[in-house]
Amino acid sequence: MNHRNSLILCSALGLGLAAAVPARAQEGSEVDALRARLAELEKRLEAVEGTAKDPSAVGAPEGSAAPEASTEPAAPAEKEAPAKKGKKGTFSFDLPGGLRLRLWGQARWRGEYRGDTYVQPKTNSTTDFVGQRTRLGLDFDLNKHLGVRVALQDVRRWGDVGDGLTGPRLATDRAEIHLYEGYGELRRPWDLPLTLRVGRMRVPQLGDQRLISNLDWHLVSRSWDGVQATFEPEGWWIMAFAHNVREPTGLVAGTDENDDLWFSGLYVSNRMVEDLQVDLFLYWRWLGDNKLGAIVTDHKGDRGVRTDYTFGARVKGKAGPLGYGGLIAYQYGDQAGDIVAAWAGAVTLSFVQPLGGGMKFKVLAEYAYASGDPDPTDSRVQTFDPLLPFAHYYHGHQDLFAWRNLHAVALKAVFWPLKWLSLHADTHFFFLDRRDDRWYGVGFTRTDGAGAARHWDSGYVGAETDLYVKFKVLEHISVWGGYSHFFEGAYVRATGSKSSDQDWAFLMVTLDF
Repeated sequence: MNHRNSLILCSALGLGLAAAVPARAQEGSEVDALRARLAELEKRLEAVEGTAKDPSAVGAPEGSAAPEASTEPAAPAEKEAPAKKGKKGTFSFDLPGGLRLRLWGQARWRGEYRGDTYVQPKTNSTTDFVGQRTRLGLDFDLNKHLGVRVALQDVRRWGDVGDGLTGPRLATDRAEIHLYEGYGELRRPWDLPLTLRVGRMRVPQLGDQRLISNLDWHLVSRSWDGVQATFEPEGWWIMAFAHNVREPTGLVAGTDENDDLWFSGLYVSNRMVEDLQVDLFLYWRWLGDNKLGAIVTDHKGDRGVRTDYTFGARVKGKAGPLGYGGLIAYQYGDQAGDIVAAWAGAVTLSFVQPLGGGMKFKVLAEYAYASGDPDPTDSRVQTFDPLLPFAHYYHGHQDLFAWRNLHAVALKAVFWPLKWLSLHADTHFFFLDRRDDRWYGVGFTRTDGAGAARHWDSGYVGAETDLYVKFKVLEHISVWGGYSHFFEGAYVRATGSKSSDQDWAFLMVTLDF
């Protein structure tokens, strides 16, 4: 008799016992205790069978213990397909011999409009386009311990040629079908709370995603090749990984034939205290070409190689309606013979007020800092590099700022009039840490112009307001749309040829099946 049949038998016996006692007892504590016990047994069974048989365990199911983004509507990142076991629209098949097959998919369309960019030289033109992403995945369980996932992804821009080699492209995509995920997974060997993956897999969403994120917002998203182990003893969540990254989805390929990036790390999260999470992390990278990734620097020397370590701590908790969080990271190593020594930190404070009838309101204040380099000609690299972050959420939807050489202040408000609908208003203020360093955006940089460094407030780059709405339709369709305006500051007026405000708008529809 399997676990499910045992539960059904226990439930039937329990209901029969409840019917046999007097009516007064049925309404009393004995029946309540029995029902509570049955509920507890069902939860335990779901935990055992869900880990062993649910093919969604091959991915990262909702409600997992991973220290990823919150599941509330204002979460930094949307949950990835596939959906949870049992959701309509997911195709699961039980095969002979205990085998199980599950098919899932996702289609996403996003239209965007952007004003003149701040990339130099100025383009004097606006852009608008529709991007499309399609994913088809297959999860195959050989038994309760072994599983395989294969997921194909196609990303393209409407109207562009489809060879992936010529013509304008999305920022870092290849408009072609490619392998997004393809790995084998070993789950709970010898009943240990351990999961091991080998192959190509999506980048995990670690902590608050300031440093490591799969960037699901981007139509391509990030995935890498290697090995990843997750250990989950009671009260802990521990991940160790080692990967080789060569994809244009995560990095901009350089001209050097040795364009590998080796990336490994350890993330430890403690959840033993209720409503408190304390994390420690250590990441190591080896870049075979200093032109890769977000590394933009004058420290190149004769050896285009960078080796760095990034370590730090993060805390997240709440006390009633108040929420708080903080992160600090230090980065050191060697680049082209120069010393890497940089750091960054962030603090957040939030307040949630239920309004009744399922409505609630949330406000959040945040300050984030990332060091800049006061002298790009000396032997020290002091500009912080945020690794593989989710800057789009933290530093404005227009992606005008990376977490580098930056002071950023954010004020955010969210209102949920309905469970499936959220209204958002974010305001950001941006200042450079070092005016002798660059303004680092996502995909571009801008340096100080003649006389700008002597302007008393030229470190103020500007402010951005993001207004957007999120809602779900019939559980399977998510809609996200909004408008953003950037108000240029003194630094923009004193540098470069682009000196004006900028607008951006988008509408994104995602279908999970």
